[in-house]
Amino acid sequence: MVVGAHRPDEAPDILARFGEQVLRRPDALALDGGPVRLTYGGLDRVTRELADRFAAAGVRPGHRVGFLFGSGLTLAAAAVAALRARAAFLPLDRRQPPGQLAEVVERAEAQLVVCDHSTEALVPAGCHKLVLSLPGERPQAPAAPDPSAMPAPEPEDLAYVFHTSGSTGRPKGVAVGYRELSSFSTAFADKVGLRCDDVVLQAAALGFDVVIEEIFPALATGATVAFAPTDDPLAPEELSELMERRGVTSVELATAYWHEWVRHLVAQGRRPPRALRRVLVGSDRLDRELVGQWLSWGVPLLHVYGTTESVVTNTVHTVDEEAVTAPDRPVPVGTALAHCAVHILDEEQRPVAAGDTGEIAISGSLARGYLGAPELTRDRFVEISPGEGAGPLRVYLTGDRGRLRPDGALEFLGREDAQIKIHGYRLELGHVETVLERVGWVERAVVVKTTRGETAQLVGFVKTTGTPPAAPPDGELTPEQTAELRAHCRNELPAHAVPARFLRVGTFPLTVNGKVDRVGLATTAETAGPRTPPAAAVAQDPVCAAVLHTWQEVLGTTDLDAGRGFIAQGGSSLAAMRVITRLRARFGVPVPLSVFLRSGSAHEVARYIGDRLPSPSPSGARS
Repeated sequence: MVVGAHRPDEAPDILARFGEQVLRRPDALALDGGPVRLTYGGLDRVTRELADRFAAAGVRPGHRVGFLFGSGLTLAAAAVAALRARAAFLPLDRRQPPGQLAEVVERAEAQLVVCDHSTEALVPAGCHKLVLSLPGERPQAPAAPDPSAMPAPEPEDLAYVFHTSGSTGRPKGVAVGYRELSSFSTAFADKVGLRCDDVVLQAAALGFDVVIEEIFPALATGATVAFAPTDDPLAPEELSELMERRGVTSVELATAYWHEWVRHLVAQGRRPPRALRRVLVGSDRLDRELVGQWLSWGVPLLHVYGTTESVVTNTVHTVDEEAVTAPDRPVPVGTALAHCAVHILDEEQRPVAAGDTGEIAISGSLARGYLGAPELTRDRFVEISPGEGAGPLRVYLTGDRGRLRPDGALEFLGREDAQIKIHGYRLELGHVETVLERVGWVERAVVVKTTRGETAQLVGFVKTTGTPPAAPPDGELTPEQTAELRAHCRNELPAHAVPARFLRVGTFPLTVNGKVDRVGLATTAETAGPRTPPAAAVAQDPVCAAVLHTWQEVLGTTDLDAGRGFIAQGGSSLAAMRVITRLRARFGVPVPLSVFLRSGSAHEVARYIGDRLPSPSPSGARS
């Protein structure tokens, strides 16, 4: 069975759609970055100027240009400019470790890295760089452009390259063409009903392909893109305040983040922002109780599915009461957008009947493949026979399992391999394992995702060189070994991919099929170590004791140091949000997420709270 009907001949030119907005609505607001705002006319002028600067810096059609910014607004303008210069843009996440950042730039063969003053120092050594200072809107209205003079990229031009986690320990560069970007942008805008009076929040990290979805469909529709002040995660209260202030009508959030936001709204007795028209959440397990609460507020919740290789988003489902009343059925991820079609295949890559389970494959507007990796491209982008009388069809094999319901809605049922989703990011566990095995004294590594306390975590199991076979399976590493592994990972992996804990094994447990028993290792990780709260470790400071105790509850461990940062001890931004909610309930003081992200210790968090308590009582609570 197949759902969707890709129509390649109807794929519009995304810059032409943008140009229509410039001609019809030059004074309408296009990009809202707070201090810096650009109308469609202003954005047209700025992107023409930037395209000329790129050309002057040596950028030619077919070149790849790295973007390393602290502002999403600059990314949006620079991306349009790169397309106008017929170059492909390469978004770079400033939070990537230096080693990985340099590797991504080198493997993509970027001819230029464009940065701003806040990120200039992060540009890898030896790279040709261009430092931008994006101007704000000029007071005079720009003259309407001559449409005949608008640059027009060729449909076959490469538009962008996004890097994703790879099982070999090296990021995979997914190359997407201009035709496919155009086709997706229009299909997405039509599917979710974007309008020219929408305000779309751009809050995803700049190395995450959701930024494509946040920017280009909006510009093609004449909507406004509102940018978060930072690409660091926002605490739930910060998100609500930003959305109210900017009048946001549309936002996509990682499912786990959406869960924390809804819990925060309920705890505060608040509702979603008034202007909000829709919230999109990624294909992940939805908390049905929170879904029920959300539906009572009357704001549409869209469950979406897609991959970087199949151009961001492929299916959309408007969540309804069935998500609450039918707990035995997965919440669908919906029907296909117009730029693609969905297939369910058996082990021989043949379509299965409706209701049967198999691998999800996508056809239609797909990535060209993996940059510089022809064998991997051939493995994942294959030709199938979709049915009797039909010719070969190129599809992307997602590695996800699913089934199509009789009404055509897709149900996502999980992964077939060791890829997982952690804190909203897809991650190949093999990527982390390979990085760990580069440490000289690590013979083999296996990484599992587990839940300890209330937080999803990665745990790395390592067999050290020379470990005797009879060594206990749950042995601890020395503090020096743990510190070395953590430092090595931080230099090679993004923060969400660094294991929270490391455990030593003598031999890896195996399943009856002879494979590593990851389920057994996850159980070991969940039960290893003490889990009961210790006696007050910082009794001399009751506020600090309360902070540390809250960390222990959320992370499910007592092995925490009040003098070290929350993130450095296995926390995440999502876990920090839970801590923030509990500390506010206890002390009445909202702690910014940035306090945790800048490696604030329990002592620092306690000091922040204490400085804002009107009259601290001996117990540490508000009087």
